[in-house]
Amino acid sequence: MSRAQRWYCQCCERTCTDAEVLRAPNPFAPERECCACPHCKEIGELVGGCDVSGCNRPSNCGTPTPEGYRVTCDRHAPRLPIPT
Repeated sequence: MSRAQRWYCQCCERTCTDAEVLRAPNPFAPERECCACPHCKEIGELVGGCDVSGCNRPSNCGTPTPEGYRVTCDRHAPRLPIPT
């Protein structure tokens, strides 16, 4: 499973890159890791973030595009044509 390139913290509502996420071994399951927000240090509050530069919202749409798969918020999801 690949990691999202951007993350959104549900606690402090800020975004971060994958490289900024704080990681440590889980003391209860050493084969797993705990991930925390680098801004507020809360564990378990990170969800995928919109991949549009400058957008600070969580992602909730995944769409294949000619440029590759996009993970965006509802504001930046490609609009489908309305059948007539």
